[in-house]
Amino acid sequence: MREYLLVFLVAASVTFLAASLLRHVAIRIGMFAQVRARDMHTLPIPYLGGVAMFIGLAVALLFGVQMPFLGRHPIVAHDAFAVVIAGLVLTLIGAIDDKIDLPALVKLGGQGLVAGIVVLQGVRIYWIPLPDRIIALDDASSILITMFFIALCTNAVNFVDGLDGLASGVVAIGALSFFSYAYFLAYEHELVRATTASLITVATAGICLGFLLHNWHPAKMFMGDAGSMLLGLLMAMSTISFTGQIDP
Repeated sequence: MREYLLVFLVAASVTFLAASLLRHVAIRIGMFAQVRARDMHTLPIPYLGGVAMFIGLAVALLFGVQMPFLGRHPIVAHDAFAVVIAGLVLTLIGAIDDKIDLPALVKLGGQGLVAGIVVLQGVRIYWIPLPDRIIALDDASSILITMFFIALCTNAVNFVDGLDGLASGVVAIGALSFFSYAYFLAYEHELVRATTASLITVATAGICLGFLLHNWHPAKMFMGDAGSMLLGLLMAMSTISFTGQIDP
């Protein structure tokens, strides 16, 4: 548990510091969320919060897999690397969208690309639990369901992101809840407690908290699509990786 707490603190602190720097960068290069009729803010707000969140995530995950508790499990390090690569691509797509407002189909294509990267790294849904049985998936079904699930979660968080602190707060609560579930499930059943799901969710909660200090009403900066899509990807990958590391 101490190692997970360290990952959480690293994710939160790095995100907070990176957001402070990137806010000035966004102001200098003119990356603002302009005021629209349906928005709550009355002045343009700087973007690039999502980039800060990715930096916090990457540092936290790389820090985590260097610790003996997590680093001695190759699958955790492998999945953490897949998260960083997929997160980097999706954050870049989101940052471009925040700057030039990409068409919806282009963003969806980018999400499909990221889902393909995840699947190629071997992070997939292998089984689906039902109340009375476990459904094992063949390769084709596993790939299709995984890609659909990633796109679903990515857009779900993207749609939620509409008020100061809403997306970061909701995802922080969800990530901590899932971390508790994954950790104590492993503890109660005497399974390995070092899982990718626990690592991703505790890091996700950390970057949400670190950014929330800048995003609390009245928000000083926004995460933009770069951040909201990244959070959706992380919640999806934590669930997906769990099915590959826990005995059905």
